[in-house]
Amino acid sequence: MAQRSVAPRPFILLGLAIIVIMNAWLFGGRLTAWVADGSGRVLAPVVGRMARLRALVTTTLARGDLAVQNVALQDELTRVRAQLAGQEELQRQVRFYRDAAGIRERIGTDPIAAGIFAYPQSGGVKQVVINRGRAEWVAVGDVVITQSGTLVGAVATLFEHHAAVRTIGDVALDVTVRVLGTEVSGLLRTAVDGSVMMDLVQKNETVTEGSVIVTSGDDRYPAGLVVGTVRSVDNDAATLFKIVRIAPAVSENISGDVIVIKP
Repeated sequence: MAQRSVAPRPFILLGLAIIVIMNAWLFGGRLTAWVADGSGRVLAPVVGRMARLRALVTTTLARGDLAVQNVALQDELTRVRAQLAGQEELQRQVRFYRDAAGIRERIGTDPIAAGIFAYPQSGGVKQVVINRGRAEWVAVGDVVITQSGTLVGAVATLFEHHAAVRTIGDVALDVTVRVLGTEVSGLLRTAVDGSVMMDLVQKNETVTEGSVIVTSGDDRYPAGLVVGTVRSVDNDAATLFKIVRIAPAVSENISGDVIVIKP
């Protein structure tokens, strides 16, 4: 008796699986009812796996949409940040030109904008380096101030496109100063221990803690630039003058934009 050939079971399952997949994606499940009548028990595991696969694909696509949205949001955030940075730069330039106009009117000289990018300090040397030099018409002795009119120092060393500025606290910097609102004057200098002093103040002069110290205008520095405030006053009997210690208005690590003016 001839033997009946039997199709391998794996190929049957594969064919049924293809039918289920086509049903799931193309016919929305309408073929399932037709097949399930005679082969529901056989297809049940396959249908279950296909349902889980469909859910997984749907979830993955949803996550893909979220990823695309996230990228779009990141791009928008970058654009907004760039706009804010541009607005801040514009505001900075407006402030500079406004302050520069006031300085030009007050001092009678055209200011040069500069930025600080280095702080060479060692022992009694207290300097900052600005990004303007000989090519930008900066000269040794030029005065450097903040945009608000606070004294930073004076140009000491000149290069083609940058310059070293000797600041308050440098032992080689001397500035004639006075107590704001009075006729009390003296010489701003830095002691060996690094403390900033207002020297040559007569003992009979009245100086109080917290008083504002400004340039007197008796040297290269224009009058009225803020230098600092009085930190302490000592009438030591062993000295000829008052010991007036000053807290500089500008820190050693000053940052941002400064203005160079001609003395």
